[in-house]
Amino acid sequence: MRELITLLMFTKKIKTALILTLILLPGFIVGTIDPPTAHGSFADLAEGLVKDFAIPIAIAIAPILFIISGFYYLTAGGNPDNVTKAKNIFIWTVIGLVVVFFAWSVTSLLKDILEIP
Repeated sequence: MRELITLLMFTKKIKTALILTLILLPGFIVGTIDPPTAHGSFADLAEGLVKDFAIPIAIAIAPILFIISGFYYLTAGGNPDNVTKAKNIFIWTVIGLVVVFFAWSVTSLLKDILEIP
């Protein structure tokens, strides 16, 4: 019972740290984004938002989610619910990364196809 309480307290600390990271991280990253008037066209703005905002956030959050997934998997102790939870976190993190990088490649590709300077 004592181990379960310790595990729950540790999980609560991880969730608290993740929430604080999600709240504070965009504030640090937003300073790196140029204002919309600095971009010459909508394509530049879209590419800049994906490249300068979405990708850094995804790169910052993905390792945290991979660690949480590994923690759930290692501490599952044969509990199929925790194993499923760990696999789902891992799979959705990978899908999220693929979507973000796909969005960047699509904006860059469309910009090149439409020959927008």
